[in-house]
Amino acid sequence: MKRKHTTTAWDRLVAAARSAPLDTGENVEAPFGFSTRVAARALSAERAAAPSLFVRFAWPALGVAALITAATVTTNLKPVMDANDEDVAALSEPVVVTDTGDVSA
Repeated sequence: MKRKHTTTAWDRLVAAARSAPLDTGENVEAPFGFSTRVAARALSAERAAAPSLFVRFAWPALGVAALITAATVTTNLKPVMDANDEDVAALSEPVVVTDTGDVSA
């Protein structure tokens, strides 16, 4: 499927980058104050006043789920271990083979 060619911001940016002169100098540096402006803009960005509903309840829900999991494992560990011991004991009993003799009449 061919995409209709429309001029988007990305297309304009790529075209501008292709037409920019190639600087092959070894001492290519950012303009004076560039790093300061970038850091200042990043630190001054407005933060969301209230986190989303998912973020607000995700960590507490994870804690509750971990507590429920721990309680379930500790509650059911002994019965599972006892059942496992019974199965192992049943497997270690000798097998009895009875000779029924000749059954042909």
